Amino acid sequence: MSKQTTSPRELALRQRRCRTGTPRSVSRSFAQRVACARSPAAHAVLHDLHRTCIHEYAHFLVAQRFGICAWISIWRNPGGGEVERFYVGRTSFGTKIPKCGRPLIGLAGNIAELLVENRELDPDLAFEVLGWGDLSATDAELAGDFTIADVNKCISLLRRLWTALEAAASYDFETICSCELVPSGLLE
Repeated sequence: MSKQTTSPRELALRQRRCRTGTPRSVSRSFAQRVACARSPAAHAVLHDLHRTCIHEYAHFLVAQRFGICAWISIWRNPGGGEVERFYVGRTSFGTKIPKCGRPLIGLAGNIAELLVENRELDPDLAFEVLGWGDLSATDAELAGDFTIADVNKCISLLRRLWTALEAAASYDFETICSCELVPSGLLE
């Protein structure tokens, strides 16, 4: 009888499952982290990190659907800002984005944020909100002169990708929190 060995990766996954239970969605992970937050400031930091992860992974996953090589960077925002108060994110693309994909990729981040707030998001309302200048300069440049049809397609695509989006964003959210990239003293 041969001795069965366990790889370091398998051990780490088992230990993580023991500490955290089965893999969970971003909202549950986010809710658990916020419950452990020591102050309203900690809640604000975690909320901003959650928003940034969802936003960037929406761009990333929609880009992948168009066969585009992409990667994500998320870092602390030392200067703060109106929207990106504590964290800043960027999705970079390694290949040229086809014209048909530009509006969907450009809109994906903000639409994902709206879907977090309201899973039954109305395309007309989203179109109106996004038309008020809610997009960042880079997202607006990518989205161009988008239409209500683009918004509707993007909402539909993100709903189909939602499980993958939550899983990817949750992984980064947990990694950043556990690597103490969240300012120390805010979490128990």
